[in-house]
Amino acid sequence: MKKELSEHGEIDPESIPVITEEMEDISLELTEVKVKLNGKPHIIVSADGETATEYRNMALKHVIMRDSQIEGKLHGLAESEPFLVSRCVFLLGPKDERTPYTLDVVKKWNSSAIKKLYNKIREISDLEEKGLEKAKNSPSDTKDGSGSHLS
Repeated sequence: MKKELSEHGEIDPESIPVITEEMEDISLELTEVKVKLNGKPHIIVSADGETATEYRNMALKHVIMRDSQIEGKLHGLAESEPFLVSRCVFLLGPKDERTPYTLDVVKKWNSSAIKKLYNKIREISDLEEKGLEKAKNSPSDTKDGSGSHLS
């Protein structure tokens, strides 16, 4: 489309086409999934904005970035898994009251249960971040194998 110039050689804003786009309706409700842990009713709730931000910040402070690429990881990245579980899994009481778990309690659960809950929370919270997963799953590039670049 030919853009019309004003008498001063500037593009006339009226001659620039405007493209309007609409998005689908986005729900602000949190997703909930009922689950039993050791036979007791629990609920997994998708991460709210505050929890998602804390989770991403926690994960990102444990990776080394160079040229917008994850190059390595620091000790402590795995803490993001039990953290997310502690913020999103609740014991359901008789009147559906929700009791949260502390991070220290979640850390004592078996790792397989934590991993399953963590994966479900990431799925329902849209926290699937390939770059962070690549860093978490990559072998350490440190001399001592600890994953820590700190001495």
